[in-house]
Amino acid sequence: MSCTCTTQPCTCGVSVMPIEPCPAICVPDQIPALQTLCDLSRLDNVWVDGPVSPEGQGGICMLDNMEECQVIHSLQRSQRAKDDMLKVTSNLYLRNLAQTVPLLPGISPGDTLQKEANQNSIPFYALFRGQPPFAQ
Repeated sequence: MSCTCTTQPCTCGVSVMPIEPCPAICVPDQIPALQTLCDLSRLDNVWVDGPVSPEGQGGICMLDNMEECQVIHSLQRSQRAKDDMLKVTSNLYLRNLAQTVPLLPGISPGDTLQKEANQNSIPFYALFRGQPPFAQ
């Protein structure tokens, strides 16, 4: 896919709205079609699947097969994915994504409040001695 925009880094097709189709990752025209997005270190990297030799050869670059929204989804949920993105690719657009996409919170605020409330309450089985409450 070629990038028709003129901004640097390339930001054409940036959209994560669920109604619009998710575009493929924008790759400038000067990159040959057979070249991979994983052009830096492939060793111990979440973006490379399969065995990689100590020289950094082998494995399948998952970035070559993913759409933009899939990459963003991964970057929002894993700090390691963000760190490894900077190690594995020299693509300015992907590096910009790794630096700007914020991580989602690990625990929702509602779960935190519920956990605090549960610590100060009597468990159901202790209150009713293992028997369900019957309507009176």
